Amino acid sequence: MPWVLAGAVVVGALTAAGRPIVGLFSSPPPMARAANALPPFHVIAAGDVRASAARTPGATSVLGRYTLTPVPANAPLNPAGLGPRLPAAVHDRVVIVIPVEASMLPPAPTARGLTMRAVTGEDGTYAEVVVLDARPPAGGESRIVAAVRRTDLPAVLDAASDGPLDLMTTLR
Repeated sequence: MPWVLAGAVVVGALTAAGRPIVGLFSSPPPMARAANALPPFHVIAAGDVRASAARTPGATSVLGRYTLTPVPANAPLNPAGLGPRLPAAVHDRVVIVIPVEASMLPPAPTARGLTMRAVTGEDGTYAEVVVLDARPPAGGESRIVAAVRRTDLPAVLDAASDGPLDLMTTLR
């Protein structure tokens, strides 16, 4: 009889702690997996998810998001390691690394997906950039990985060659 009492105490403690007993014996839901190797900053499309994993509950949660680091073929596509979904207009842009004033940039997780204005001229002209990732300062300046319109690319590269760019947040 003491083992029945001990079992009831354990069940009661687990239930009181908010952990269902079934959860102790079940595995986490399967994650979507990469169909092939994916480079950093690649926007994930349906063809990038293994067919067998496309039916998993998490498969649709990764579509339209982008990789932050290289993902090997058949590796899990963990949503925690992906950037946010981006507006459709970003898909026709060029991805570049831009030096920026560190004081004008929020931390990486907050900055990802932000649309910002990079000042490209002394007259206040700017180019709209979408921040894909923020890199820690290297040699005193921060860098962002950004998606830039092809038409704005020459002005952004020219301005960046003179030093870190000033960024302005666009409010929508």
